[in-house]
Amino acid sequence: STQLTIASLELGMRNLPVVEAAYRQALRIEPNFVPALLNLADFYRSVGQEAQGQPLIQKALSVAPESGAANHTYGLYLVRQKDYRAALEYLKAAVEAEDAEPRYAYVYAIALENSDQIEQAIEVLTAAINRWPTQYDLLLTQVTFMDKSGDTEMIYQYISQLTAIAPNSAEVSKFVQKYIN
Repeated sequence: STQLTIASLELGMRNLPVVEAAYRQALRIEPNFVPALLNLADFYRSVGQEAQGQPLIQKALSVAPESGAANHTYGLYLVRQKDYRAALEYLKAAVEAEDAEPRYAYVYAIALENSDQIEQAIEVLTAAINRWPTQYDLLLTQVTFMDKSGDTEMIYQYISQLTAIAPNSAEVSKFVQKYIN
């Protein structure tokens, strides 16, 4: 973890050779350290060497197949490779993982909507909002998708939640004007 901290600090200073060296050192110390595997893979993606990151992501998945972070990262990798069908499987696993984060649900819902599965995206967002009820991006995406699909039976509940956490948001005001006023 010390090497990851060093890498993070050096990344802020754009000292890229030291960043890579710190991640590599972390993996020499602990070859199966999932955060180092995923961070180094993301580093390679950010410097245009994504092919070097793919084996690192796959190793992270083999070491920790239940990891939400590893599944999410691999799902995003597959999206960038335009393998959308396979990506959905990994993005779904990330959302269902014990260490899931709200961002994973948001990305999975967007991927479903982009795959013309808006009803499933709404279901994913509903479950995610039950788990993380004050996440602006989840709520706004839920309202946006419900509006787009015409599935507005429960939209007032989500607009109300949005208004409570972001009363001055222009996006929220648009939906308040449309559905409440």
